[in-house]
Amino acid sequence: MSVESFFPLPLARSQSLRGRWLLLLPILVAFARLTWQLEAKNLWWDESLSLQRAESAWGALLAGRILISDSLTAIPTVDQHPFGYFVLLGFFVRLAGESEFVLRFPSVMASTLLLPGLWALGRLFVRRGVLPPPAAPLALFLAAGSPFYLWYGQEVRMYTLTALLAVLSSYTLLRWAEAEPAIRSRRLAVYIGVTAAFLFSHYFAALLLPVHALVLVGGVRRRRKLALLLVGAGLLAVAGTVATAAWLILRQPHSGSNFVSLPLSILVPDLLNAYSLGLSVNIERVWWLDLVFGLLALLG
Repeated sequence: MSVESFFPLPLARSQSLRGRWLLLLPILVAFARLTWQLEAKNLWWDESLSLQRAESAWGALLAGRILISDSLTAIPTVDQHPFGYFVLLGFFVRLAGESEFVLRFPSVMASTLLLPGLWALGRLFVRRGVLPPPAAPLALFLAAGSPFYLWYGQEVRMYTLTALLAVLSSYTLLRWAEAEPAIRSRRLAVYIGVTAAFLFSHYFAALLLPVHALVLVGGVRRRRKLALLLVGAGLLAVAGTVATAAWLILRQPHSGSNFVSLPLSILVPDLLNAYSLGLSVNIERVWWLDLVFGLLALLG
């Protein structure tokens, strides 16, 4: 039963508005937490590569050309990441300088904006009957307190931007799926633009495309040729992204010469631990927690 059934309409709207203002509190707390002592740590190795690429000429930035140097020799190489994040960082560097605060602020912005993005996506799932009503604010509060988003929200890397664009891409796709025919083309254009930015931020973005393809096919299921075309385009996009990433890695000098074969008995536990509790813990002491996370992953 709706709130309006118990309260007059103005009171129900007032309570709804008050609830949304309360949701602003964890967003502000997360922003304050992210900016607190943002300059306290010096750049580490990967962050220095981000700075080098961001301050490069635009041609070198887009091509990913960087120099690996030990102060005695310099080896030219190609960065393994696409250019999207570094274009954004390049604008910040040219406009505001190269302090640690400036360099890390794009990640702060992305990590902060991720919170209302998750709330909006959660609300969309609630409206479609996929999730219960508490899911949207719960997602916001969990993300606001997440040490993962705090860590990467203070790092000169593209990871929080990729997470934000993943949420925005999924949100715009679902808004397209529920739109009236008159505005569907505009919403599809917005989705394509956001998804292009998503793909240009990290190659792992391609892993979300098969899920999006299912939504797209569901939205045009009555038009069989278009549905098949969308599926084919999605598969080509994934294959093209994987091929491009492999080509960029393998074209580098001595690529693969430092690869070491590991047995699955070592590789699988290490991967499970890395993607659950992280590399800083002792795997021998927390292996049972890793199994819990692995079970949750299998359950989806």
